[in-house]
Amino acid sequence: KKEVTQSLENYTSKCPGGMEVISLPDGLKLPPVPFTKLPIVRSVTLLNLPVSLRPHKVKGLLGQGMSSASPFIYSPITMHSRGDERSKKIDFQWVQGDVCEVQLMVYNPMPFELRVENMGLLTSGVDFESLPAALSLPAESGLYPVTLVGVPRTAGNITINGYHTSVFGVSSDCLLEGLVGVKSSGCMVEVVPSLPRLQLCTSLPRSAHLSSEDLSTSVSLQLFNGETQQLTITLENIGTETLNTLELTSKTLSTKEQSLQKTSPVGGA
Repeated sequence: KKEVTQSLENYTSKCPGGMEVISLPDGLKLPPVPFTKLPIVRSVTLLNLPVSLRPHKVKGLLGQGMSSASPFIYSPITMHSRGDERSKKIDFQWVQGDVCEVQLMVYNPMPFELRVENMGLLTSGVDFESLPAALSLPAESGLYPVTLVGVPRTAGNITINGYHTSVFGVSSDCLLEGLVGVKSSGCMVEVVPSLPRLQLCTSLPRSAHLSSEDLSTSVSLQLFNGETQQLTITLENIGTETLNTLELTSKTLSTKEQSLQKTSPVGGA
């Protein structure tokens, strides 16, 4: 196997192997043969964005413009197509302009180290910028996680159709529908338009423990009875979108779990 792959690398160094159809002089056409087992892919999982970057629906805006007296028309064909789409669509969203990740569990069947020079995602539905990765898989190491990343440049529904590789000088486009035994919870996800990104900084030192998984930053301060401490909170829009509405809520809990909330709506950019 090592000798065959070395010979293949020598040939492709002179004439690269791609996914083009080869036409012979007698008119016969040879279709491209992708290397779907170098490496072998066992599962494809679309990953959610980090907690601080996940989009959330604004309460009060949901359902606006929807009439409660709107007619409802039943169609078996329509319902069947929607059900098929729902079975493949992921229940979270990606955001336009943010880096998105897809994790593949791969396996190297060769008895030597397998080098994949160029591995990226094949997508459809939206304008997607794939960021290829280079990796080296140890010999017969079992399942190995590989994370492929990319940036959706437009909004809509994006479908992960497969992946492309470059092994031994041969470029391959591997479609998931043609692979056998690949596990996936869905390959379609909605990409929402770009969102503003707000960064919060405080004058207090960062806490060693996070009080909630929803917090990206946690600070702590110990005060004695009657002591006063001044706190400065700095908000900065580090994204590319304008922030139109900002609502701040402070909450103070005493030892008796009595809460006091103050809400300050702020308008403007």
